[in-house]
Amino acid sequence: MLLLALATGVAGRAHGQSLDIGPDRDWPPGSPPVFVRQGGCTAGQTNSINGQAGIDGPFRLQNPCRPTFPGGNPNELTGFAFVLHGCMNGGIGEIALHFATAEAGDEFFLYVWRDLGGVPNDACGLAAFGALEFVKSEGPFFSIYDICDFGVPIADDERIFVGVIYRVVTKVFGPDWFFGRNTTPGFPDHAYVNLSGQQGDWEDLAGLGLDNRWGVVMTNLSTCGPLPVEPSSWGAVKALLR
Repeated sequence: MLLLALATGVAGRAHGQSLDIGPDRDWPPGSPPVFVRQGGCTAGQTNSINGQAGIDGPFRLQNPCRPTFPGGNPNELTGFAFVLHGCMNGGIGEIALHFATAEAGDEFFLYVWRDLGGVPNDACGLAAFGALEFVKSEGPFFSIYDICDFGVPIADDERIFVGVIYRVVTKVFGPDWFFGRNTTPGFPDHAYVNLSGQQGDWEDLAGLGLDNRWGVVMTNLSTCGPLPVEPSSWGAVKALLR
């Protein structure tokens, strides 16, 4: 049975990384952002979490290639990518992530990738957003990351990927962290996994028996997109051109 195999790990390819679902959990609905600032909206998969999934295998410390982070490698992308859709024209405000089993302070890389033929456009330097972050909360609570100031534009119904990439792929006693999911099946094209870490090597988790909804929520706000040219700054620009 596939899910039984997952519980002890589904081997990856030659790289040796595998999926581990660990024990099921049954928490009350968690706390993604439900209050949206004026002019905004919320999109997401679920805040009802009773399961999880993590990545296990040989120890691997990753430094994915991204702007402002030196020494990165474009083939260090072992982790997950979750599908979300924009709910308005504007910019991305907050991203809320449910780390089902983790320790506060565990490091990971948070990405926003555009869609490229149905998978994340993870080419080095082309991420709409990328940063080294850390787990803030676990269990029934969500870790919330405010990226409004980075001006990441999003269109209504645009399909985007939130990437959650391991900093440390594994520890001695299993995955560094598990991401929360709801075990109800029947939701393909909700989440992708990259077990090799190779750029572009993303596989729909539905093909591995994990066609679930996941603990990822996003707010969109009209005030978080690229800033318009204000009359005051435009006047300064015209003065420079005189």
